[in-house]
Amino acid sequence: MNTPGRKLFHALSAIFLIPVFLLPDPTRKIFFIGVFLIVLAIDTLRLTNKDFRKVFLLFFRDILKDQEHRTYSGATFLFFSFMILNVFFSKEIAAFSMLLLTISDPLAAIFGRYLKPRIRIAGDKTLWGLLGFIIGGIVVSIFFHNIQWKSKLIAILVGAFIELFSRGIDDNLLIPVGCALALQLTKGGEL
Repeated sequence: MNTPGRKLFHALSAIFLIPVFLLPDPTRKIFFIGVFLIVLAIDTLRLTNKDFRKVFLLFFRDILKDQEHRTYSGATFLFFSFMILNVFFSKEIAAFSMLLLTISDPLAAIFGRYLKPRIRIAGDKTLWGLLGFIIGGIVVSIFFHNIQWKSKLIAILVGAFIELFSRGIDDNLLIPVGCALALQLTKGGEL
């Protein structure tokens, strides 16, 4: 279930771009490792401690998908991807990939759900959702002048492809990491 609250939470995670740009590299890496470990600990506690789960669900029930009541949440995968991006990639690639996820993924869900007619192209994914993802990616691209447009467009298309066809592995992990790899490889840089 993709509730409006879940999409808002997704978009609000863009606030984590602030430490990407404000913190020097060693501190930035430690910060994102720490944030991921905290989120992982909270999610593990939610899954293993009945009392903690009750309190957690009072606040966050509406943003969990049905299957996340029994498994790790999308937030854990999101912050795992943020950690990977900030440990292994430059600030600019990390920021672009994070922002692409936090803007394009919710736009894809909103466009796909509310625009008619619903033209399905892959499972429950629609043509409108695909276009929403791409439009979000183009808007994100405007803010990154030091990355070539060719690289940005390839990264957006990689993200859109992952959004369409990811099954089994959370797209909060696959989209940003796939986009970062696309940016890195099309720039000719090394990991």
